[in-house]
This record gives sequence, C-alpha cells and structure tokens, in this order.
Amino acid sequence: MAKCNIECQAVGPDLRRWEITPEGIVWPCCYFATTWDKITAKAFEFDDNIPAMQNDKTIMDAFDKDPNWNNLEYKDMHEIMKHELFQKYIYHEGWESDNPPPLCVLNCKSQKSAS
Repeated sequence: MAKCNIECQAVGPDLRRWEITPEGIVWPCCYFATTWDKITAKAFEFDDNIPAMQNDKTIMDAFDKDPNWNNLEYKDMHEIMKHELFQKYIYHEGWESDNPPPLCVLNCKSQKSAS
C-alpha cells in the first residue's frame, strides 16, 4: 500500500483512466481536470483543491518547462500518457514518496489505517 494510503479510483490493477477537458488537456482524473478548469477560469469559489494544485511545485514546474505538455493540440495521447509526471509523480511512485501529489492526498487518501 502507498505510504500515504492513496485509493485512486482512476487506477486499477489492469486499467488506468484519463480525463480530457473540452480544451484537450489530459489529466489523470476528474479532480485534476475540474481543478485545472477552475484555475484557468479564475473561478476561485471556496474549493480546497485549488491551493492544493496551485502550490504543487511539481505540476507547476511541468507547465513552466512546457505549457503544452498535456495538451492534445500539441502532443499525442501516447506521448502525454508517458510524461514523467504521470508515470512517476501522479502514480504509485509518487504516492509512495515523501512528496505525494497534494491533490491526491486531499481527495483520495484512504481513511483506513495502514497495516
């Protein structure tokens, strides 16, 4: 089990789901997609997810390096799915690290105690 006990609904033993926004931005789940849409629309109604994503240095660094790293207008789906952020950070390796994605911890941390 992951160090922070993430129970991801988008990742299973034999599948990995993806969310694609109407603008063609690919995210690993609805929490990321919805939060990103609110940030870009500047819809800052009370939502704990917004600071969790805005203060996530790993995600913001990906956009600093390449603003279109997860945009289907500029990359194909296979290339986006293979991005290091999705392979190492928003996935098991990141969940088991000392720096798991705050949005995953906020929304998908298991309430069960680790054994």
